[in-house]
Amino acid sequence: MTSAKILSLVNVSTVPKDVQQLLEEPITIIKGAEEKDFQALQQAGINKIKDLIQIQDAEKVQKSIDSLTLEKLVTTARIIDAIAQKKEEVAGKKVIVAGLDSAGKTTIINTILDPLNYKPGDEKPTKGINYEKFNLFGFKVNLWDLGGQQIYRSDYLTEKNSDRHFGFTGLFIYVIDIQAPKRFQESYDYLNRIAAIYKHLDETPYCLILLHKSDPSLKPKDIETRTTELTKEIKKILSGFLVSFYNTSVFERGSLFLALSKGLREISVVKSILSGILNLFQEKIKSNYISLYDKTGICAAEAGEVYELLKTFTINVILSEELGIFPPEASKLILALKNGEFCIIEKIEADKEQFYLAWKGGENPEVLIHPPIIKEMEPWIVNFLQ
Repeated sequence: MTSAKILSLVNVSTVPKDVQQLLEEPITIIKGAEEKDFQALQQAGINKIKDLIQIQDAEKVQKSIDSLTLEKLVTTARIIDAIAQKKEEVAGKKVIVAGLDSAGKTTIINTILDPLNYKPGDEKPTKGINYEKFNLFGFKVNLWDLGGQQIYRSDYLTEKNSDRHFGFTGLFIYVIDIQAPKRFQESYDYLNRIAAIYKHLDETPYCLILLHKSDPSLKPKDIETRTTELTKEIKKILSGFLVSFYNTSVFERGSLFLALSKGLREISVVKSILSGILNLFQEKIKSNYISLYDKTGICAAEAGEVYELLKTFTINVILSEELGIFPPEASKLILALKNGEFCIIEKIEADKEQFYLAWKGGENPEVLIHPPIIKEMEPWIVNFLQ
């Protein structure tokens, strides 16, 4: 898989055993740029791939080369360097899921790992730490599910174990049972201890707070009141961290995918590249909003003003693939809105994996007969999805 990843990024016949050698190769072997781009970089003294890793005067270089192209080349160089050094990008991004017992962590994880087949049931409490691995847009993710019972929490937080458990975290997901207000203070205390560990380690992972069990059966007023309280207290605890809050429920699976898409995008090394590509095509097709999803319903990137109806529609289509809602003979699905606008979903395959492009167009019926936009985007994005 490592060799395939490298071959998708650079024009070489074979990958050397010592990947470090590629850093000494000329920048011209990198895919996805034109001769004029390479010439501009060479004039700035950037000749080898290793030179891209630490560009000294980025603003000066950006005056002579498109910023998206430059970022794509730099990202490629850093990926090669990560593989050569066997850094975190190769070993896998570390995602920690923590919270008190009975908060719903295991149910959330199982829903994401097997979105089509998993049905919430009577999950057994996680004993200690449960490890899971999965791929995120071509990159490995190592997920740590920390059991929430007091006996295990005490073990994670000891000075002897805290570095090993919490060190090198890319994404920290904290789950709170919004239906258990009597345990809010206990949850604050636990989160406060974890935040102190991260500060001691001088780490600030992206924090995703799931206010879970915001079920339809719960009164909207109760959800609103508790959400306000939880958000206020947690912002104090996680001062200095980047934090996002989401109300989630296993009875509304779309809420889980929307939340986790946000968190997982933050640790994707190709996030900015994909977002830049979507921005380019958003302008080209005059779209209000455009987004890219993987086969599990996780959003890899988006551009424009978020349109919740399209996000919900897309996730429901993806999660219902076994019903044949998007038949193989179809090139696109079109949702016609009452105001004359359209929502379009298209499919792409990369390395035998399926991805979906969803976008919202204006009052332009030509979208019904145009070739799939995603086919035009394919040369841009396929290397960063494999």
